[in-house]
Amino acid sequence: MKAILFVLFTFLTLMTAAESVALAPEQAINLNIKTAQPQTADRFPLGRLSATVLLPPDQSSVVAASFDGVVKQLMVSAHQEVRAGETLALLESRELVDIQTDMIDAAMRLKLQKNNYDRALSLNKEGLISQKEFFDAELEYRQAQTRLATLKTKLHILGMQPESIDAVLANGKPQGLFTLTAPVSGSIIQCNAVVGERFDVGKSLMIISGLGELWLEIPVSLAQAEAIADKQLYLDDRPVKIVALSRVVDPLTQTRMLRISAGGCG
Repeated sequence: MKAILFVLFTFLTLMTAAESVALAPEQAINLNIKTAQPQTADRFPLGRLSATVLLPPDQSSVVAASFDGVVKQLMVSAHQEVRAGETLALLESRELVDIQTDMIDAAMRLKLQKNNYDRALSLNKEGLISQKEFFDAELEYRQAQTRLATLKTKLHILGMQPESIDAVLANGKPQGLFTLTAPVSGSIIQCNAVVGERFDVGKSLMIISGLGELWLEIPVSLAQAEAIADKQLYLDDRPVKIVALSRVVDPLTQTRMLRISAGGCG
């Protein structure tokens, strides 16, 4: 993205004495000379420059799925502003359905092992079963607990919210669609998701830009770089902050890269 900038910096003018030259009115007219009263200037125009707009690293968020699947429905489009937690798309994943099915089976097995363990505990207290039989029942119960907890954690890592996981266990039926939500508030600057298209794990489906600071990168000549060092820059009469002034000189253009903060975009 390119932007044409007119940048000014604080520059105290130095007035030097000059010899007076008297001109006749006819001479001034013939030479097209116009005069005006001198005025003190505290800013000097750096020039009209071409700049590239950049997003600071902390202002851009990539929205990606942690599983393979298919885009079933899009709720937003490029350049649209969204709020954190807002639904962006509905995704379908065979992997998620399979893990949910395994979790439901694990929950049923845990219930069975819990009954077996309670029964073994009661019989062991009465001395009706051996210690080995009791320990075996306890081990199977603990293993069933671990299995269910592992599957719930796996679904959470893949993006399912705890309330959705609890709803699946309560209903005993896996959810076929997964809701993709915005991790941050901002504007969608890129949308790669297409309805009906398959996507792989980790693929960038969208990129959301925050509504905070923007950076401008401006190649400046060596003379300009020297002039603006330790000076206050202005953009359209608004003071801006110098983020960085590279010491590296481009051998082809003989310029240095100036990076300034252009303030917020929202």
